[in-house]
Amino acid sequence: MNDAVLDLYDEIMKYLRGDSVTQLLTQSLPDFIKAAYNMVVELQQHVIGPIGFSLLSVFILLEFQKISLKVEGAGGAPMLGFEMIMKAMVKFVLSYILLSNIQLVLNAIISLTNTMTAKVLSYPVENGDLANMRAKVASAASDLSWWTCLIVLLVFAMLFLVALVIQTYIRLVVYLRLMELYLYCALAPIPIGAAPSQEFSSMTKNFLKNFASSALQATVIALVLVIYPTIFEGLIDSMGSTIWTIILGMLIYMLALIFAIQKTGTWAKMVFQAQ
Repeated sequence: MNDAVLDLYDEIMKYLRGDSVTQLLTQSLPDFIKAAYNMVVELQQHVIGPIGFSLLSVFILLEFQKISLKVEGAGGAPMLGFEMIMKAMVKFVLSYILLSNIQLVLNAIISLTNTMTAKVLSYPVENGDLANMRAKVASAASDLSWWTCLIVLLVFAMLFLVALVIQTYIRLVVYLRLMELYLYCALAPIPIGAAPSQEFSSMTKNFLKNFASSALQATVIALVLVIYPTIFEGLIDSMGSTIWTIILGMLIYMLALIFAIQKTGTWAKMVFQAQ
């Protein structure tokens, strides 16, 4: 029966560590669902893209109108008009290049965060394998009577079901993040087309911040999955190593993990001060 308790403990910790979602956290958009990525790129280039270029053209005309009004207000100063036009042209050329290659930029952002996520997941955290914790569970279970061990086994079975729900929730959060990135990619030309406008350039900045936040969320989730098991072990050490304190610590760990996974999107946005 002690072996059954240990087997359930191993399965619970496997779910809580998110072993089944770590590969998803480092996947690029083409690798996740190739057909969906191709559709997003087609929509971006042929449906949303023309709208972005139209917005860029409108803002170019409005900017030249502002320049002409400023030059007239300055008494028709030719050097002032030339300087303002050159600055505007540089800005428009950069905006056009960004708009024409927006998916490359977005893929580069995702690639950067995926690299950070992979390094976090591979970081050799001390006691990260929870081998010492498993030994404590085995030691605590070995001292139990047969009936008490049966009760503990039933409790671990219920914790296993809760861990299964938590693992499903983590996977759902990861899937929603990827879906969000697909939508951002499809709609990217609209906010990027507003980049030259002083009045609407904040829309471009907020879009890039939010996209980078969604990409960074994978790294934050990885940090939670890597750090929390070590915190759990430290919590058990402070509470004692009886089987009931271990169960209490696992309950606290589960509740904290749910809260942390739910907050990963907010924490990622705090890094970029995204709205």
